Amino acid sequence: MAIIEKAVYARLSAVSGVTNLVPASRIFPVRASTQKPTSPFIVYLKITDREDDSLSASNGIAYATIQIDIYSNVHQGSSGVFNVAEQVRLACSRYSGTSASIQVDDVLMMDSTSTYEGDAELYRVSLDTEWMYRQ
Repeated sequence: MAIIEKAVYARLSAVSGVTNLVPASRIFPVRASTQKPTSPFIVYLKITDREDDSLSASNGIAYATIQIDIYSNVHQGSSGVFNVAEQVRLACSRYSGTSASIQVDDVLMMDSTSTYEGDAELYRVSLDTEWMYRQ
């Protein structure tokens, strides 16, 4: 199975609307580190990954639910959490193409939530996305 996380990183780090606000060096897979990166930053995590099977065999299509979290210590403004989240949405929504050698057929925006992480003193927007791709 293709590693869809590579395609997610490649897409986010290739779109200037995103990288003008968040350099590629601050786009991470889910972090195990307790070190707090410079704000704003993006963290992505594969929640589910499933194959689309026909009655007789796999048809080569898979679907992955990817959560993309945007963090910022600023609520509004150019580096504010909502502006960065909008650029991520524009970069991903209905995207199709080759990303990190993985053929992505479509990306759907499924859900969005926002909150304030009091302990970290950061605003967060979570985007739930579904990536349809070829294995």
